[in-house]
Amino acid sequence: MPPRGEPAVPPPPPHSEAAPLPDVTPDFVRRRYPPHVELVQAQVFFRHGERTPVRARLTRGFAWTHCAQANIQYTAFMRAIGRYAPRADGARLADGSAPAQWTLRVLAEPRGREPEPADPRACAMGQLTDTGLDSLQRTGDHLRRLYVERLALVPRDGSSGVYVRTTDYTRVVQSACALLGGLFPTGRELPLFDGGFLARHPIYTRAHAAETMHGNFGCAGFARLFADSCIARARRQAAWVDAVYRQTAALESIGAQAQRILDAPEFGSSIHPVYDELTALAAHGEPLPADVTRAHRDLLGAAAHLQWLAPVLSVAGQRVGFGPLLAEITCTMDQAARGAFASPMGPQAAHDLRLAPGAVRSDPAPPPVPRLALYGGHDVTIAPLAHIMGRPAHGNWLPFASTLTFELLRDAREHPAPATPRAESSLLPPGVAGPPPANQYVRVTLNDEDIVVPTCAARGKHHPELGPAVCTLAAFYEHMAHVTPSASELAAECSELSGPAE
Repeated sequence: MPPRGEPAVPPPPPHSEAAPLPDVTPDFVRRRYPPHVELVQAQVFFRHGERTPVRARLTRGFAWTHCAQANIQYTAFMRAIGRYAPRADGARLADGSAPAQWTLRVLAEPRGREPEPADPRACAMGQLTDTGLDSLQRTGDHLRRLYVERLALVPRDGSSGVYVRTTDYTRVVQSACALLGGLFPTGRELPLFDGGFLARHPIYTRAHAAETMHGNFGCAGFARLFADSCIARARRQAAWVDAVYRQTAALESIGAQAQRILDAPEFGSSIHPVYDELTALAAHGEPLPADVTRAHRDLLGAAAHLQWLAPVLSVAGQRVGFGPLLAEITCTMDQAARGAFASPMGPQAAHDLRLAPGAVRSDPAPPPVPRLALYGGHDVTIAPLAHIMGRPAHGNWLPFASTLTFELLRDAREHPAPATPRAESSLLPPGVAGPPPANQYVRVTLNDEDIVVPTCAARGKHHPELGPAVCTLAAFYEHMAHVTPSASELAAECSELSGPAE
């Protein structure tokens, strides 16, 4: 039993597919945050929790009944923001309320298709499940233990210094609510995501066309790189991907179905739909075909990861696809580095819409510069960002509830700056107000592993005691300058990538 007053955060189930989280022990804190090193700001990107498959192909007809609590929370949330429409079949949830019609995205109209049968536990496709709620509550609890209890970055009630933004996918918004419930608990249970919750914890989203966490699909050339994804090209480029394809097609249980899916062109990755359905089954403790091993599933995930990342393996793809998001990260960090916490956020928040009690609306003024920024996104948000920061492309598909964290640190002691060539020291990304303040550093962490940013490995480019993973702010800006175009550069580079209009 947890101590009196402690939130009852559920432990991960034996079949958990959620990302690993390090234990926040005194030794962990001492090693990463010595007394002379202050945490100034943390920007945390997180993937939503476990969900049902986006489409049921291998599992057509399977009853996904893992959403009893998720349906209650979804209905309460849609009521809170004034977008509730009841189902027409007279169904009732476990708490007796009429469930809301399902919509994949908060700002979209309901699909009109409802889970069958009318079971209060039934899930729609692509819906966050009860397992996913639990995983994000654990993520929030981890952040609370580190950033609230140990480092006192923000108040215990989250009343100031916190900024939350998500894509408008309902599974991501609900994941953010669950994370906030673990980060700022008000009792031993996860709170209801109602109007009172949203009044305490403002959450922002964006219209789909203004969203930067999906990649810049407003650039036709960048979008085409994903639309043209096909298995034949991936098999030609990597022999091991060809081997995974052949092994999957040869499976006695699902081989014929899987091969049809693999052979069909798919946005981003033709391998991912197979991996996604198998992983969704595993994540909810459902049996997998006997001939599908964990090793085989991991290979499918790695192949899908490589295929999806292909468009951002080049600097050109990184700049056009994720430059706008990188600029937002840098702008928020630079404001914090200059101590501007009493000032409003800049242009990086210009397109935000607040999920407010009663309505989704624009706020009259941007929120203040945060000490803790939380960004709810997807695997296809975090994986490209992690690769741009230095993670190898040959990795597995990112687990549910993965986190990518940018920590801004300040060392109270003076460290002599190395002699730097003038041309190199002048490399600043768009949105930076000027040369970075001295003795400030950046650490990028994916789940429980630090990433060494390419420009930070050399001597003098990182913290002398904490090592290459703790990059000088100047060296971090040097990297960001290479991958972040200005608005005019972005337009020109997109035009070049897209080619002449037909």
